[in-house]
Amino acid sequence: MKGIFYALMVISLLLSGCSSNVNKGADNKTTQNSEAKEKETKEEKNTNKEEKENAKTEKKKGDSIKESSAKNKNSAESSNKKSSSNKSSNKQTSISTNPIVQAALKYRGSSMACDQLVTMALVDTGVITGTPEEIFHDGAYYNIGVYQFPSLGTFISASSAQPGDLIYYDDGGYGSAHIAVYAGNGEAVHGGWLGNQVVLGSVDTGGSTPKYMRFPTQSWDTISNTLFPSSNEDIIEYPLDDSSLPQIPSNSGEESVSTTYTGIYSSGDISVTVTSSTPIDENFMWEQIFAYSSGEITYEQMVANVQEKGYTIM
Repeated sequence: MKGIFYALMVISLLLSGCSSNVNKGADNKTTQNSEAKEKETKEEKNTNKEEKENAKTEKKKGDSIKESSAKNKNSAESSNKKSSSNKSSNKQTSISTNPIVQAALKYRGSSMACDQLVTMALVDTGVITGTPEEIFHDGAYYNIGVYQFPSLGTFISASSAQPGDLIYYDDGGYGSAHIAVYAGNGEAVHGGWLGNQVVLGSVDTGGSTPKYMRFPTQSWDTISNTLFPSSNEDIIEYPLDDSSLPQIPSNSGEESVSTTYTGIYSSGDISVTVTSSTPIDENFMWEQIFAYSSGEITYEQMVANVQEKGYTIM
């Protein structure tokens, strides 16, 4: 019995030791699992921390890029404004201070034909002097016809043209001649534009090639003599006392001395020659020319009125 008791004691002790070792092993495993979890938690925290820091860094970079972009945009806008301002300033200062150019610009926005504008710019600056006699007069404006300018000025090359010179177009872009004041930098002051308005625009009208012309200082008398040279025959003047005149019998068959008066009238695209055995009424003729040019009467009506006056019109 004692042997059996001792055997049971031994077995009990052995089982107790195994249980202790098992518990110890379990405790060790639990400790290891806890340490692993703690390690994972730390690593997770570190990862989250790094991600947050990286996110902050990326945000800062994004904010920095946005700020830089905004600065560049503002800088570009500022630069564009300055550039635009400079262009505007250059455009404003590009207009010549030449007296003829300024005199023409004075009429900007007014309703004037191209030849009226140029004539008045030359009159206002004293390039044309004196009082006109045979030059067409329209209200407050004296007018040299557009087709008459080539015979009064001197054509020059485009490279030698200066502000204040004139520009002549055989075709201003609408099938008729055109005259303008050269303002420099490829610009000119045009009359008869945009509904007969005076404007500052390009020298290129869409018509024929511009021809530059220099207009010399001259008087109205000089202009009149150039445009309307006297073609009258010499008039025989007799003294007031006609008792000394040779008496020619009416039936002698000899022809009496006759005189032919001739006048040339031009305005815009019209030019007519009138002859008469008596002095021509200049005011009447210019009234007819103006009435036809403005559309008040037809060409046939003008011819009829002139013939009724006893003149021959060609």
